[in-house]
Order: sequence, then C-alpha cells, then structure tokens
Amino acid sequence: MGRATLPLMARLAEQTATSAGAARLPTVPLFLVAGAALGVEVALARYFAIASWSEYGYWVISIAMAGFAASGVVLSLFRDGFLARAGLLLSAAPASLALLAAAGFIAVTRIPFNPLELQNPQLLSGQLASIAGFYVVLFPYFFATGLYIGLCFLAHQKSIPALYGADLLGAGLGALYVLGAMYLLHPFDLVLALMPVFALATLAAARDAERSRLVHAAVGVVIVVVASAGVWRLHRADYTPYKAIYPPLHVPESRIVAEVRSPRGLYTVLENFTERLDTDFSNNFAALSAVAPPGALGVYVDGNRVAALPRGGEVDYRYLDAALDALPYRLRQRPWVLLVGTRGGFRIAEAVALGAGFVDAIEPDPVLFDLVSERLPDAAEVRPGGRSTLLQTSPRAHLRAAYGRYDLIDIASDFPGQADVNKYALTVQGLRTALLALSGDGILSVPAGIREFTVYATKTAETVRRALASIGVEHPDRHVIVYRSAWNVRFLVSRRPFAPADVAAALAFAEARSFDVPFPPPAHGERRVWNQLPVMSFQPDIKPTDDAVRDDVRQLLSPGHAAFRQRQFFDLTAPTDNRPLLHAALRAASLPTAIQHLGSVPREELGLLINIAVLGQAVLFAVLILGLPLVRWRHELPPPGAVLCAVFYFAGLGLGYLAVQMWLIEKASVLLGDRTAGFATVLAAMLVCSGLGSLWSASAGERARSYVVMAGCTIALWAAALFLTADLGIAHVLEWPAPARVAVLLLTLAPVAVALGVPFPLGMAEFEGKRSAFLPWAWALNGAFSVIATPLANLLAQFSGLRALLVTALVLYVIVLLTFPARRRWSRVK
Repeated sequence: MGRATLPLMARLAEQTATSAGAARLPTVPLFLVAGAALGVEVALARYFAIASWSEYGYWVISIAMAGFAASGVVLSLFRDGFLARAGLLLSAAPASLALLAAAGFIAVTRIPFNPLELQNPQLLSGQLASIAGFYVVLFPYFFATGLYIGLCFLAHQKSIPALYGADLLGAGLGALYVLGAMYLLHPFDLVLALMPVFALATLAAARDAERSRLVHAAVGVVIVVVASAGVWRLHRADYTPYKAIYPPLHVPESRIVAEVRSPRGLYTVLENFTERLDTDFSNNFAALSAVAPPGALGVYVDGNRVAALPRGGEVDYRYLDAALDALPYRLRQRPWVLLVGTRGGFRIAEAVALGAGFVDAIEPDPVLFDLVSERLPDAAEVRPGGRSTLLQTSPRAHLRAAYGRYDLIDIASDFPGQADVNKYALTVQGLRTALLALSGDGILSVPAGIREFTVYATKTAETVRRALASIGVEHPDRHVIVYRSAWNVRFLVSRRPFAPADVAAALAFAEARSFDVPFPPPAHGERRVWNQLPVMSFQPDIKPTDDAVRDDVRQLLSPGHAAFRQRQFFDLTAPTDNRPLLHAALRAASLPTAIQHLGSVPREELGLLINIAVLGQAVLFAVLILGLPLVRWRHELPPPGAVLCAVFYFAGLGLGYLAVQMWLIEKASVLLGDRTAGFATVLAAMLVCSGLGSLWSASAGERARSYVVMAGCTIALWAAALFLTADLGIAHVLEWPAPARVAVLLLTLAPVAVALGVPFPLGMAEFEGKRSAFLPWAWALNGAFSVIATPLANLLAQFSGLRALLVTALVLYVIVLLTFPARRRWSRVK
C-alpha cells in the first residue's frame, strides 16, 4: 500500500515510530500539552467571566498569549542552544508547564482588580497595574507552552505536518474535554481538571526521554501533584464585590437553592429576603389598589442576575395593574400570545391573569427552561381550563413557522440580556419575522432600557422603523406607540395602523400610572412629562430636553430620519443579522471624545475600547520582537522580497484562520440557537479537521506548492459561496431538529477546516538546514498575528459587519497563495 493511501491516523502513528532514524516524535506529549493549553485558556476565561466580566478576561488572556510569539523569537535567537538540549527540555516540559499553569492561576486569583475603577481617571492607574500584574503571572505559562511546541517543530523539522496535526487534534479534543468538565466542576476548579492531562503528558514525555525514563516520570508526576495541591489550597477565586450576586449572597440567611454547572455558565438560584420579581412598576400603585411585586428566587448566571423564579404558593397578581408591560393586553381581547422569554415563568401566569386566551412561551436557554418547567404547574393553576405551552426553541425558528398566528408577541424585558444569541431577536430581520407572525391587527411589544443610556432605545426605534419598511409599510409613524417609565421603554408595533381607540387607551393607561407616551405626538401642544429624561451625550452643546426618547423617536419616524441619523454623535444604525449590535453606539470618529468621558461610557460599550487597547498592544508587541531574529541572522538573510513574502504568508494564515473561525462561530450560534453550542462545535470541529488537513499535507512531498494552491482555492471558493448563501441557508434549516442542524454545520465547515490545516505546516517545512533559524521565527509570526487577529476581527465585524470577515479571509488566502515561501526564494541560505 502506498504511503499516500494510508489512513491519516495510521500515518501519524507511522511517523511517530519511524522518524527517519531520529528520536521518537513527541506526538503524544505534544497532543496532550496542546489540549491542556487550550483548556487553561478556557479555564482562565471562565474565571474572569465570573470573578469580574468576560471582556476583561479576553483583554488579559489575549496579551498573555503573545507569549507564543515571544517563544518563537527566543527559539530563533538561541536556536543552537535549544537544539543541543532538546531531549532534556522536551521531556521536562510537561511537568514544568503544570507548575507554571498552577502558579499563574493562583497568582491571578490573588491580584485585586476592580474593573469599575478603570473608568475613573483618579483610580485608573491602580487597575492598570493590576492588569500588568495579570500579564506578568500568566505570560510565563503561555511562553513556555509556545517554547515547547516550537522546539518540537525545530527538533523534528522533517515531520512538521505530523506534529502540527497532533497539536491541532490535541487542542480540539482538549476543548471538548474542558467543556465536558464544566458540567461536573465549578469553573474555579477547571484548572485542577487539567492536572491529569499534564500528568499524562509527563508520562508520555518520560517515555520519549533518552535516559532515566523512570526518574523523569517520577519527578514529573510529583511536580504535577504539588501543582494540583497548590491550586487546591492556595487559590482565592471568588466573585468580585461588584457583581450583582455578591450583595444578596452575603445577606443574613441567604442560601443557594440550586446550582447548575454547564458550559453556558454557572447558574445559581438564591433565596433571601432581598429577591423579588424585577418588574417596572408605577409609583401610583397604591392609588390603583395594586400590591407590590411578589418575592422570588433570584437566578444568576456567572454572577449576573438574569431572571426571577416563583417561590411557590399563592401569588397576588394585582401588582399587574401598575406594571408597565401590561398595556398591550388591554388593547386586545383574549389574545393568542407568544411570550419571547418567560421572566422565570412569572410571565406565563401574568399573561393569563391579564386576559390572554392562549399562551405559547419560548425559553431558549435549556437550563432556564428546566428551572421554569419545574414551576410551570404552579403557574398554570391560575388558568382553569386554559392552555399554555412552554417551548425550548429559538424565537426565529418558531416564528418562521407561525405566519399570521399571534395577536400579541411580547418580548420579556430581561430576555435580551439573558444570552448573547438573544440579540438576534432584536435585529431588523428578527423583528420582521415577528411582525409577519402577527395576525391582522396583532401587536408586537418590544422592550428597551433607558436606565443608563437613552441611545439604545433610539436604536430600537430605528430598528422598528426598518423592520416595518421591510414588510412594505410606508408610514411607520401610524404603526407605532411608544410609552415609558423612568427606566424602560416599550415599543408597540402593528402591521396595520393603530386605531384612534388604541392610542386613546394607551394615553389613559399611561396617565393613570404616571407613565409617559413619547409617541405618537399630540395634535396640539405637548403632554406633561411625568418622568424627566434628559439627553445623555458627551457633547457640551446639546439642547436640553425633558424627554430625550420623545425627541429622537419623532425624528426617526419622520421623513427626515436619514438626515437626523447622520447628524448624531452616536451611531444609530439599526442592528441587522450581519451586524447584530444593539449595544454599539460609538462611531470610530467619536472615540476620542468618548475616552475623555470614560466614566460615563456604559459597560456595554467598553468592549470596543478593550478591542482597540488589545489591538494596539498586540501590534506594538509584534513590532518590537519580530524583527529581532532578522537582526540576529542578518548575515544569512535571503533577499528582502523573500522575507516580505514570508511575513505576508504567515501573517495571512494567522489572520485568515481567525476570521473564518469567528464568522463560523457567530453563524453557528444562530443556526443552533445557542452561542455556547456554536462556539464549542466550531472550535472543536475546526481544530480536529485542521489537524487532519495537516496530516494529509505530509503526503505533499515536492508538490507542496500544489497542495497550498489547492487549499487556498478551496478556502477562497468556500468563502465566496458562503458570502452569497449562508443567511438564506440558515433561514431554511432553522426549523430542523437540532441533530440535523449540527450535521449541516459540520458538513459546511469540514471542507474549509481541512484546507485551513494545510498551508501552515507546508510553509514551516520550507525552512531546513541553515534556514531552520527562521522556522521558529515563522512560528512567532503566526502566533503574533493570531493575537492581532482577534481584536482586529472584532473591530471589523463591529464597523463593517460579519460578512466583511469572509471577504477579508478570501483576500488573505489569495495573498497566501501568492507568497508561499518556496525554497527558491531562500536560495541564499544554504
């Protein structure tokens, strides 16, 4: 049987055992170290998501991972010394990595960090020092891991495809391992779950050692055990006092009723005297003979409050007479209602109490679905002889099959914040789908918060306008009623113009409860404003107003809406499926002014500033270190054109891979209705398939350029095809069963993922003999631009949309095709 026809995994085993008479390839320990490395990255991300907020974890981990790039530079500068000690270093590395991972995690949990102080100019320096501390304690682990992987490549230059395949396969299966561990362990204990992986890697490395294998194994295992004990006894991981869960968790007699561990997050159900149903409530409730909202159990995900659950027992629903979101139930008699989000189950019983005829309720989050289901019988008892249905599906999938069905679609106020993927319910396409599911005079009720920033309500108004326009409505002002309290806004939207009786009923409802009705405007004069709402802006010359939402909505629903948007300091572009960012109001041109008013910038907008900070630091780091090997080996450099081609080639691979991956993760989140499932499926499948592609590339031989051309053309054609068809394809399969949608996802990404695994090992394999000094430099290039790629892709998606990622990937892989560093370009180095 020819070598090219061997199964890929058999080829990996063959190359491990028969490496041209050289030492055994470290494929098994490399496989395990790569899996542990990705596991450590995920564990740190989970720690920051719970202890503070996820965006700060992304900031810290992205820069710390520049250690991969730094390791390649050091390997290049001191190539001969590392090669002379390669056997010892490779056998000792796994245990050392366990110690560094443990020490880094322990140190991170002991560094005081208050992210809120980053927005205070007087306190900023202290928190920047904490972030620098995070860099210092995490950098050694990522640097040492990169050093180990790079040294594997350097010491076994003729087997790079097999080693890179083991690296990617290990990372992919490591991702699945740590995601599985999340079902069993508290997120603060995930680093401990990785210690057995380090132990196995230590034993595998000892087996490959040239001498004293038993000693290597024994010492290594002892080190891993010590590292594990250190994490167990010395870490100080806990919620920051500034997370929502911290105060109620520490009040007297507070108790944790339930805790659910999953990759989606750490779900904690609390019972204490402070927990109540969080509903927007009129100050006039006593005059309305209403009662206070009921006590509840608080549901927190990663320390953030997302819902309230009924405690059980009798609930007095008279509080609904004073609730903001009760109005649409007064405008339609016994409506067939779709609830998008159940507010912990309360909303099902509330809809019944408000007069709903039938209630379908969607709870996409599987954990919340289970928690609500346990209490659904209690909620259903308030509706003798009625019918209610609880569904665990995505709103888009359900609504596509419900054309013209519902008299009222009610989006819960807490629904958008419960999960990242829920943002798609509030895009132009999401609202359009909901409008098409309404009956003739049905109503869509859309929430928006104004507690911190009125701009998000303004963007919601623009989204409503565009959704109405997409179904052929020429005069959206006749199809919208806007009313609000001091904290929240509700947009009532209908496919037909609202009747004067509807508007009169809305005005009477609001007047009795001291709510405001910014839209439609009165025929004469202005209505009294009960809840003053000044404009929130960073510009000093803004005209004062007592109702910023009123002023903005009237402009957006007028014929002059385009000119109004262009004049605004904030970006009022409606979120779409291509750019699903409701909480992204800062324009690029407005960033300097926003930074001057950093203390007033909402936390939702900080992601943009963090991406810019990470990008700036990553570029600076790359510029400072990547030139060092070129200076060190300047007498052996090829022509400048060859060096430039290598830079473009490996930089293109690092940027292009991440662009494809981020686009796939976002689209998989929509397809599967869950960001965690989308992320896990794409990450693991891409790494495994890319690893198989790397193994396949070992058969290239002298046809390396042909393999790269084949892979590059596959990637470019795939990107072009998905650019044209992805959204339409996703829409057509949303209603399919979950296993079928996962199969569609895997079949879609497999070809491109296999192709993505081919160019890197073949490019690395071009550096042999004296050229080997540039092999770790190429590894460093790829690592540095992989760090740059994440914030760059985030910024590109925010300002230009997700489809721009596909265009970028297509262009980058065309550049890769044109700059493949073939040996003839390095002919001066022999």
